[in-house]
Amino acid sequence: MSDSNAQQPARHEHMELFNRPCPICLSEKGSTLFAPSRVSPDQFNKDTFSARKIPEYMHFRLLKCRCCDLIYANPAPSDSQLLTLYTRAGFVSARESIFAGQTYSKYLPAIVSRLPDLKGALDVGTGDGAFLEHLVRYGFSSITGIEPSADSISKAKPAIRPLIKKGFFNPNDHGDEQYSLVSLFQTVEHLLCPMETTRAFFRILKKGGALFIAGHNFKALSSRLMRTRSPIFDVEHMQLFSKKSLFKMMKEAGFSDIKVDPMMNTYPLNYYAQLVPLPQRIKAPLMAVLTKTGLSKIAIPAYIGNLAAIGYKR
Repeated sequence: MSDSNAQQPARHEHMELFNRPCPICLSEKGSTLFAPSRVSPDQFNKDTFSARKIPEYMHFRLLKCRCCDLIYANPAPSDSQLLTLYTRAGFVSARESIFAGQTYSKYLPAIVSRLPDLKGALDVGTGDGAFLEHLVRYGFSSITGIEPSADSISKAKPAIRPLIKKGFFNPNDHGDEQYSLVSLFQTVEHLLCPMETTRAFFRILKKGGALFIAGHNFKALSSRLMRTRSPIFDVEHMQLFSKKSLFKMMKEAGFSDIKVDPMMNTYPLNYYAQLVPLPQRIKAPLMAVLTKTGLSKIAIPAYIGNLAAIGYKR
């Protein structure tokens, strides 16, 4: 690794960070510095580890593995520290969650046609369970969502809330070939050990079952133009993928028939506006105008730099 400080432990106020190799190849060989740390723990609040928040433009020190085409945080917080932060995180994206669930559900017809059955579906990082509602409508049974944020779970609809288990995904809680579908949306970036977790997903899927991942693409045009001012470079994200790295991770975990393609999302205009890297003195009046005129409610489909990755267990 070209960065001479790679092996040195780092401390931030209220947080101890630990050295980690590339989370796909588990090596530091070939990794180079992508961006220095930009973290201010004194600015952390209940929304810092919330989904679809207003960007804070904080991130840990980032390295890039040339072998895996992956950007990853090193050093990074421990799993226990992350669990505490996500447990306390507020839920600030109810409307956007509905739109996201609708986007992901559009992939279900093609996936369902290949599944062995509809018994057993697991959604990791389920938020308020918006996608679980679509699984119910499609006829899935034995549905489970996993979510660490107590506030997110509290916002789930009464019929959906009992399907959600609080905490992080623990492979030991799930049996072999238990599920027909495992999904995680905008969650793979948050995992400390994504390779190990993807292998666990392969184990708990039935033969013919599918893994459906939605995640950020650091090689998308928006990310390349904005660089670290892109909202995907965030203190929550332990790594960021490209088409190559997502494909490689799933293939090495055992998956077949893998497709990784750009995802078209649909969100209200005010959500796009809050992601634009403008000074707050400009962004705040802009969003106020959008709200006052009603333009903020207009939903617009767009490619905003997300990937849909789907693979099957033969």
